[in-house]
Amino acid sequence: MKKLAFLPLAVLAFTACSDLANPVTAPESGSFGVASPMTLLNAQIVISTGGAAGYRSSGPGNNGKGECFSSSSRKTNWVVMPGFWRNPEDNTTSDKPHAQCYGSGGGEVLDFQMFVNWVLPSSGSQNLNFQGFAGEDAETGEMVLTEAVTAAVHYNAQKKTTKGSGGFTYEGWTIDFSTINTTGNLLANQTLQHTACHATIGCRPVLLDWSAD
Repeated sequence: MKKLAFLPLAVLAFTACSDLANPVTAPESGSFGVASPMTLLNAQIVISTGGAAGYRSSGPGNNGKGECFSSSSRKTNWVVMPGFWRNPEDNTTSDKPHAQCYGSGGGEVLDFQMFVNWVLPSSGSQNLNFQGFAGEDAETGEMVLTEAVTAAVHYNAQKKTTKGSGGFTYEGWTIDFSTINTTGNLLANQTLQHTACHATIGCRPVLLDWSAD
C-alpha cells in the first residue's frame, strides 16, 4: 500500500449550483443507529492499459503478499468468484472478493487510503460519509487524517435507492459521487465500484473497500 506524504492534496473545486456543493449528511450516532467514524477505507484506481480490470484468481495480492484464489461465501450467495485473498500476516481469508486481488494483468494501479464514517441507522439505510485522506505518521506509524474532504454515498432503505454527493481529487484523479443516483444498494458488501477521471489519461475504474476482514 502506498504511504501518503504529508503534502497538501488538490481538492476539486465545485460550483455552487452543483450537487457537489450540497452534500448529503447523515446522523453520526445516537438513536438513529450505529456509527463507525475513522473507519479505514482502501481505494484503488486501475490505471492499466495492459488488460481488462477485474479480480484475479491466482498470484499474490497487490501488496505482493498473500494469495488470490477463487471461492464462494454467503456474501457471494455461494457463487464461486475470483478475487478472494488469503492474508499471511494474520492467517485470515476474506469472505468476498478483496481489493488486494483487484486489478489487471500487468497494469498500473494507484492505491491510497481514506477515513470514512460508516453509519448504519436503525431504518436499514446505509451511509458512507467520507472524512478525509489517511496517511502514516512518520514518528508513530499510526494512520492519521491528513486532509478533510466533503463527500458521501447513502442508501435509502425505504426508497431502495443509492445516491451520492461531493467528491475529491487525488494526484490528478477526480472521483465525483454526485453521478451516483440509482436503484438498489451499491454499499451492501462494504465495497463500491465507481469511476475516477484524469484530465489527460481519461476515466478508469476505482474500487473502494472499507470492509473488515
